Amino acid sequence: MVPELNDNLKRVAADIEKQVAPYLKQRHTQYLAVEAMTGTIKVTDETSRKLAEHWLQYLTREEQGLDLVRKAGPGALGSLSRKLHALFKPSADALVNARATLKTEYGRYILAQRRAADINFKAAAASHAVGQHAVATAQLVAASKTDTETSAGTSTRGVWKVAAIDQDQLPRAYLTADTKKIFEHARDTPEDQEPTPIAGVKFSLETITTVRSSGTGY
Repeated sequence: MVPELNDNLKRVAADIEKQVAPYLKQRHTQYLAVEAMTGTIKVTDETSRKLAEHWLQYLTREEQGLDLVRKAGPGALGSLSRKLHALFKPSADALVNARATLKTEYGRYILAQRRAADINFKAAAASHAVGQHAVATAQLVAASKTDTETSAGTSTRGVWKVAAIDQDQLPRAYLTADTKKIFEHARDTPEDQEPTPIAGVKFSLETITTVRSSGTGY
């Protein structure tokens, strides 16, 4: 029974591989081109921001659709599952890399726009306080023109993360190498503030962009 089952599984695997391989080869070529093209997208204004959002939606649908096709096969059958996973991984990696590249570029732009708006709002308040009302009005207008909005289904926030830790410079309170405590210290800091310094620790602000898709297109 077991040898017969193994032979059957091998035949099934061979049949599935024969059917899926051409599809994946075509998709993989397409997704490599998509990954390369995604790297050329620069978010510099409202128009390119909207383009990035549409492209992120496309990448999300393609990644979800590819995963649906993968799961439609006998994914729970041990070696067959691993073989299928190996077949799908290069294409999935191309989509994951493309999405990560564009989300980083998109997030950088949105945070920069938010900072510009915040600077102008604070400057307007300071100008108003000293009686420079015309200047304050101009600064408020400048703040209102920043492109800080994102379309429905897309959100961006800044999260501080630990970029490097020098154990030799850590304060005594962190000498237990409690990296969880250090990471929480970074994460709990609002995006518009810098984390309270910790000797030996370097912080960097990374962006987290979430994209939801209502359909797969498959």
